Amino acid sequence: MAEIDYLLKGVKISVDDVVNIKALYNFLRRWINKMGYDFYEKEHIEDMKPEDIRNLNVKMESEKKVDDYTKFHIELRMKGNGLKAVMRDKELCASGTVSISFDVFLENDYEGKWDKPFYRKFFRTVYDKYVVTERYEKNVSELKDEANDLINKTKAFLKLEDFKK
Repeated sequence: MAEIDYLLKGVKISVDDVVNIKALYNFLRRWINKMGYDFYEKEHIEDMKPEDIRNLNVKMESEKKVDDYTKFHIELRMKGNGLKAVMRDKELCASGTVSISFDVFLENDYEGKWDKPFYRKFFRTVYDKYVVTERYEKNVSELKDEANDLINKTKAFLKLEDFKK
C-alpha cells in the first residue's frame, strides 16, 4: 500500500461575488496542464433550483509522476452555491458564492512494490527515513511550492474578477 503524506488539506478560497466560472475552470486546467500533471475530472454536478438559481460541484484530481517511486497529487473541489447567471463585459458569469478547496499530498511507493512480504515494508521504511531523506525533502519542497503557486494564482484570478466590475 502506498504511503501518503498530506502537505495541505482543506485549504479553502471563497468569494461571494460575480465570477466567470468557465474562465476559472479553464484557468485551473491550464495551470495543471502547464505544470505537467495528468488531469481527471471525477465529478461534475449542477443542480437547478427555482428562479434559475443553481448549485455547482466539481471535483478535479491531478497527479504527476516524479519518478518510479513518488507521485505528486493536487485535488481541487470547486463549489458554487446560489449561482445566478449575469452578464458582465459581454461574458456570461455567475453571481453567488464560489469556493475552491485544495488537498495536496505526496504518494510514495504508488505501485505497492514494497508492501509484501512484510520485511520489504520494513526496508521501505528504513529507506524512506534514512537513505533518501534529501530527495524526500526536495520533493516536499517542490510540491509545496507548486501548490502555493496555484493557490496564489487562483486568489489573484478571483481578485481580478472582483476588480472587473
